[in-house]
Amino acid sequence: MSKSSILEQLHQAIGLKQTVQDVDLSGVDLRRVDLTELVAEGLLARGTRFDYALLTQAQLIEADFSEANLDGVHLANANVGLATFDRASMREICLEHAIFINGYCKDANLEDADLTGADLEGSLFFGSRLNRAMLRNVKADDTGFNRVQMVQADLRGGSFVKATFNKADLTQANLSGGDFSEADFREAKLEGVNWDGAKLTDALFDSGAAPR
Repeated sequence: MSKSSILEQLHQAIGLKQTVQDVDLSGVDLRRVDLTELVAEGLLARGTRFDYALLTQAQLIEADFSEANLDGVHLANANVGLATFDRASMREICLEHAIFINGYCKDANLEDADLTGADLEGSLFFGSRLNRAMLRNVKADDTGFNRVQMVQADLRGGSFVKATFNKADLTQANLSGGDFSEADFREAKLEGVNWDGAKLTDALFDSGAAPR
């Protein structure tokens, strides 16, 4: 199916407020397209180019964006719960107030991403890059950030209860005002972290590494 045919199908579904079923967009170039409020089930978009596309308020539960390019994509208020973003490029992506629960985002690049107010509960970000990312006021309980690079990331005011940061790099990150009760920071790099007002009840640290 050609790109124009695919876009016609998607825009028609959006206009009629219909759910698109099992569409395969793998490898298609959809840079800068407007798919605001798209509702799709079983969306397959492996390796798809979405650079700077508009997917605001889209409902894309269980979508597969593995190895896709989502740089600068606008997914504010979208629902991408249970979706897969493994090895995707997501630099400067906007996921403000999005729902991304129990998803997979391994070895992805989310540098300078905006996840303000997003619900990330139960998702796995293992090995991903979130340097300078904005995670203010997120809900990230039971979320996995093992081996994640979060240099200068902003985690202020977020809920990270029982989150894991094993071997993560949090150098100069701002964790002030967040709830990190029972979080696991063992083997993490914590130089220059701002812990002001952070709740650390029963959090785990290497010997001598806990903030004073």
